[in-house]
Amino acid sequence: MKQMKDVLNIKINQLGIKDKLKEQYLINNWEIIVGKKLADISRPKAIKNGIIFLMCPSPVWIQELTFRRKEILAKVNESFNQNICHDIKCVPGNFSEIGSNEKASSREKKSLSSMELNEDEYQWINNKFNSEISREIEDEELKLKLKALMEKDLKLKKKRKELGYVRCNNCKRQVLPEGHVKSGICAICYDYFTKRRMESIMNMLADVPWLSKEELGKYYKGLTALEYNRAKKRLKDITVDGVYRAYFAYLNTGKDKDLRWLKNSLNKYVLIASGKKPEEIDYKTWLNWVKSFNKNMYKNFLIKEE
Repeated sequence: MKQMKDVLNIKINQLGIKDKLKEQYLINNWEIIVGKKLADISRPKAIKNGIIFLMCPSPVWIQELTFRRKEILAKVNESFNQNICHDIKCVPGNFSEIGSNEKASSREKKSLSSMELNEDEYQWINNKFNSEISREIEDEELKLKLKALMEKDLKLKKKRKELGYVRCNNCKRQVLPEGHVKSGICAICYDYFTKRRMESIMNMLADVPWLSKEELGKYYKGLTALEYNRAKKRLKDITVDGVYRAYFAYLNTGKDKDLRWLKNSLNKYVLIASGKKPEEIDYKTWLNWVKSFNKNMYKNFLIKEE
């Protein structure tokens, strides 16, 4: 016989409410977990795939939360005594939205007592309960509580459907219509997939930086000019940062390995900035790009190689 906590964890996962329980815990205890200063500028909105989505009303505060990402994650994971989250994502919004959602949730709960399930729905609960839960639990009181939880969950879903909630095609959550985007997924899933798509685009451009928008569009359906230019800019910024890290490393050490690091970083920069294939860049063209990037870097180190 499995231990009680193991059975509960399995059943909570099967009912699809594990993330919801975590979210509610964070919402109820946010100030205790992260402290008053951070709680004053952020509110947990959802947890998905190990990412905490925080609502923040100001871009300035979003920047501060981003800087303190590791601190927030450490405090959250410590409060759960396990690593439940590995990243945070800040989304713009007013705290009043959360308040209105909480009020709506409160109204839902009050109205659940009047919500009735039909015979087919009770039969579905009984079948699911008997086939997946009952045989693994001996405690009769616990069985009744879990069955009541299943009934309440089904009533809540019915009530939300009456109130006009729509189901996300990805995570299957019920969300208000204004939280549903055209692609049929909720705003949280949309943010998640948009981020993952952008990372994939950037990875391909890092490997083949001379691809045009049209060429890259063969691999990414519906690629827009905005997506392409944004990916190029982010990749260029990352590469520039890598060049300067290599540059300052060489300044500090003067070692050949750091000079090679610097030149390799510059090679990446030239390919990304120029959009040309390697065979289209001769040494003179390469030097001109380096000179336009940083004249002091060119004069102090690279001109010696000519």
